[in-house]
Amino acid sequence: MDSASAAAGAPASPAERAQEEAIDWMVLLRSGDVSADEHADFEQWLAANAEHRTAWAHVSGRLDDTFQPLRSNEAQAGAAHHALLQPGAKRPPARRRGRTGLLAITTLLCSAWLAEQYTPLLELTADLHTATGEERVFALPDGSTVTLGARSAADIVFDGHERRVRLRAGELIATVAPDTAHPFVVETHEGQVRVRGTGVVVRQEAQRSFAQALDEDATVTTRQGERAILHQGEAIYFEQLHVAQPRPRPAEPKRPSSPLPVKNFS
Repeated sequence: MDSASAAAGAPASPAERAQEEAIDWMVLLRSGDVSADEHADFEQWLAANAEHRTAWAHVSGRLDDTFQPLRSNEAQAGAAHHALLQPGAKRPPARRRGRTGLLAITTLLCSAWLAEQYTPLLELTADLHTATGEERVFALPDGSTVTLGARSAADIVFDGHERRVRLRAGELIATVAPDTAHPFVVETHEGQVRVRGTGVVVRQEAQRSFAQALDEDATVTTRQGERAILHQGEAIYFEQLHVAQPRPRPAEPKRPSSPLPVKNFS
């Protein structure tokens, strides 16, 4: 027997068996056709050992994290699902449901991964967003413009008190229309940047943010209230609890003059 045949005939490890069983249970529990006895059997299986609980947490967690941004389409998906579960529809055996479920979950995860490489799923719900390799200029209602770098996303929150842009991911360059009555603020996960001049660069990174004042001053405030003033040309990194010392930047980013098409946000 060659090595490939030996591998194919090798018994599954406890972890692999637990993973397969977890997929079987997920397909069954999400089918909408589960009896009280089956619920009890699932609870008993889950409590049996730590490998079952680890496998269940892995399978259910990965699926929920991947498709959380798509939950707005649940009504449409639910209607299709309901049609498949009408009385008279033959219910496949558990093992077949497991294999079918594995194929379906794998297909969905692959599709989600491909979409993520072009436009991250969490960013599709943002007011402004760009895909991989794309840069775009957005015209805001006050006359300001926001240039998003590739794979970036932001929300626009304008009210009677301030003009706020929430940067979810990536980088933006804001060219701000003067309006002393309504401050212009760029918010990140770690804090916010209040623009006093007419230009600022803000970038969201993992566990920290970056800001640079292109002209005049900008005020950086962390989530915990620590502040720093950026003068023209200065840049800074800040976290939720700490803000670094501003440092001059030798070269500032170029603002788009007009080679990029401008998309109106409304």
